[in-house]
Amino acid sequence: LYGALTLHGEAFLTAQRLRGLLAALRVFPPSRPLGTTEREMERDKARANAMLRERVERIARRAGEYLATLQVTHRSNPMRGAFLRARSKMRVKLTAEAEEFDDRLNEVRMDVVADVLEALIQTRRLVISHTAR
Repeated sequence: LYGALTLHGEAFLTAQRLRGLLAALRVFPPSRPLGTTEREMERDKARANAMLRERVERIARRAGEYLATLQVTHRSNPMRGAFLRARSKMRVKLTAEAEEFDDRLNEVRMDVVADVLEALIQTRRLVISHTAR
């Protein structure tokens, strides 16, 4: 579940959280080289912002990679292009919630597909802007 932003790797919740992280990135100032005329305190704040931004970007890229693995790609599958609910069943099988989750694991829902696609589009923009720097 590398890159999933939930304990069980749910696509919908991971996409929602990824969209939140990407929205937070818009608030951070872009990373830039520090000038020699800035005061020490401003440099420390700029460094902290740059480090936090880097961490959020890394998490967002991993989450995007995870979501991409949930896409149905097999040619003969009629759901090709859609996204599965999660990659694997819940590890805990003792609850009714886990049983319901496992029963609906391969379910394809339009709201999930829409959220995952929106999150992936934003992640692609992040990757493109990161490689352009």
